[in-house]
Amino acid sequence: MATSRNSKKGRSLLRNIIIIAVIGAILIGGGALSFFADRASHQAPLNVDPYPGAELWGYGDQTRTSRLVYYKIRDASPEVVAEYYQDKLSQHSNGTQDQCVRLPEIGEFPASDLGPGLPPYRYVCHFDNSGFQATQYTKVTISPGLYNADPEYNTEGLTVVQYEQAWQS
Repeated sequence: MATSRNSKKGRSLLRNIIIIAVIGAILIGGGALSFFADRASHQAPLNVDPYPGAELWGYGDQTRTSRLVYYKIRDASPEVVAEYYQDKLSQHSNGTQDQCVRLPEIGEFPASDLGPGLPPYRYVCHFDNSGFQATQYTKVTISPGLYNADPEYNTEGLTVVQYEQAWQS
């Protein structure tokens, strides 16, 4: 009778060890899958919907993991466009205190600080989805358009939006 009890205890112990090992393997496998899925989600630009009616103006310097995208917007001031992106930023950050920042906070940069082709003020909104050892963000810069003698680059009276995007390879 003592032998029967010891063999039942041995089988019960072995069964418990197997169950714990299987649960451990599932947890480790699930964690690894979650990590790799998170990494894969950072291997593309963080897309932020452009302002309604924005016209794609072009692309700037691009690398394998970064790019600049430019939009022109007619019939909307930089302030109105910044409000749109502030709403998007609040949605992206689930209502946290992330804010689009106006530079300078009030007024305009002194004319002596401006180089040719630099706007008198701008709004900057930073959408960040970076994680553990993974980069993924879109910095949106909104500014008033500027006069240029070349019609292709003349944005006077328009609002210009630049997306600076970076992501993980």
